[in-house]
Amino acid sequence: MKTPSLAYAVRIWIFLLCAGGTLSSAYGQSKLAMDSSIPTSHIASAEHAGLTAQLHTLEQRIKNHPNDVQARFKHATMLTQLGRDREAVSAFQDLIQRYPELPEPYNNLAYLHSKHGAYEAARVALETAVSASPDYALTQKNLGALYLQLAAQAYQQALELKPRDTLSAQRQQQIDAILAMPAKLGHDPASPLTIAPATSGLK
Repeated sequence: MKTPSLAYAVRIWIFLLCAGGTLSSAYGQSKLAMDSSIPTSHIASAEHAGLTAQLHTLEQRIKNHPNDVQARFKHATMLTQLGRDREAVSAFQDLIQRYPELPEPYNNLAYLHSKHGAYEAARVALETAVSASPDYALTQKNLGALYLQLAAQAYQQALELKPRDTLSAQRQQQIDAILAMPAKLGHDPASPLTIAPATSGLK
């Protein structure tokens, strides 16, 4: 992945300063907030809870009712929770092709991209989601978290090129402090502020 330029990071930093907002502590819980109608507490005992059987039931539902968007969305979400990321990516991409106006599939696709370090692809997905549905708060929050990550990477690159750049060092420290904020608020210290999957079905 191409590292964003310092100028790009500066624009992001200015945007964040002008916005004057804070990022939701929900990002201490997972990397990208993923849209899911299935409680994450069930994931650890997926086989015992019959998650695979539920997936099969959804597949039959989709076969008989190919236009059931909720079933398709739940199916893609279950694939994600089962760790079948490639299949989940394909499922969310199919949803996007069928229903480009829905922000949730873009959001969860961005979650998967971010999980595998494809931050530029995640950015494109989130920005498309914002364009499709500007009033969907989760993608706005996720985009803010991703911008912070990209800015931190850019400042790190600047420091590698110019180690004595005190301004870049200061900005990077400030961003790192924001990203670490959820741990200070009592969340899992191993889960820093990043992008999160949504926790509800389609609107």
